[in-house]
Amino acid sequence: IGRAFVLSAAEKNGSYVFQRMALDNMVVQDAFFIKRGSQLIKVLTDNIFWVQAMDNYVIIQSSSDQFIIHSTMKEIESKLPAGLFARVHRSYIINISKIQMLDENDVIISEKSIPIGKSYKDSFKQRLSFL
Repeated sequence: IGRAFVLSAAEKNGSYVFQRMALDNMVVQDAFFIKRGSQLIKVLTDNIFWVQAMDNYVIIQSSSDQFIIHSTMKEIESKLPAGLFARVHRSYIINISKIQMLDENDVIISEKSIPIGKSYKDSFKQRLSFL
């Protein structure tokens, strides 16, 4: 198995110097890549609205696209930043910063009503600020 490399350009004395850097040492803090066909698409975690469970798949809804991947909610939840995301239902993880409205039993994000499960309600509401 070969190693993946990326070219990095730095300008020195009016000309560019290219340097190879191994990809296995690079970490993307605020995003992850989702495979679609033969492409890897970068998805910023801040652009994700919600994650929805569907049998053995999850739907990741972002501001610009929807991705369906073979994974469990537990796997996805472990990869998302805990400070930005909250599990509100056995079938939903939401981006807290994208909440538009809150009802007694639902969260509204981008005109979609997402249910709040009874077992998640107290811990979820403790994470929010109320006046």
